[in-house]
Amino acid sequence: IEAKSVFNGHTDAVSSIQWPTHLQLISGGHDNTIRLWDATTGANVATLRAAKAVSSVSYSTDNGICISGHHDGVVRIWDPRAPNPTAKALQAHKGWVSAIAWHPNQKTVFLSTSFDGSLKLWDLRSAIPMHFASRVHGSGKVLAACWWQRSSSDSEILTGGTDNRISRRCFPTTSTTTSSSSSSSSSSITNASPEAMQEK
Repeated sequence: IEAKSVFNGHTDAVSSIQWPTHLQLISGGHDNTIRLWDATTGANVATLRAAKAVSSVSYSTDNGICISGHHDGVVRIWDPRAPNPTAKALQAHKGWVSAIAWHPNQKTVFLSTSFDGSLKLWDLRSAIPMHFASRVHGSGKVLAACWWQRSSSDSEILTGGTDNRISRRCFPTTSTTTSSSSSSSSSSITNASPEAMQEK
């Protein structure tokens, strides 16, 4: 398959890319940049400069906010519409952030996963995760994650890890979710109390 077009701008490996609308692309790279592109012309219309290499990016068409995961375990939140965009940094994980993704229909909720083996759910308005699960894939790393929107009110999270498995987890909808850190095929996620956040 031949390339229809090529987008030039990154100066190191491109690690993540998303096509949020038919007019726009967003990419992240090991050159510490997040770049927004005009999908029609290939022009690099905006560049966000982070402190560390980018491993994952996700852009929300609902709120216009971009989130990025990095090799230093930090999740960074950006508003590309600002005149001089700077990131709000969340010290989210103890290892590389491997995946990050906005919830399909809740415009302030997103997930992050990491080489530290954890999955965390965040609300844009808080610096503390709403829910988390540790050891999602046993003693292995979480390498990939995505949302599965079963219906308008029902969503699940799929993760893939170094244990050679895909894990399916229910998205918490109440404050009574139970803890689970196993890599079973279907499990729930625990609430993030201050005590629970003290991971070892």
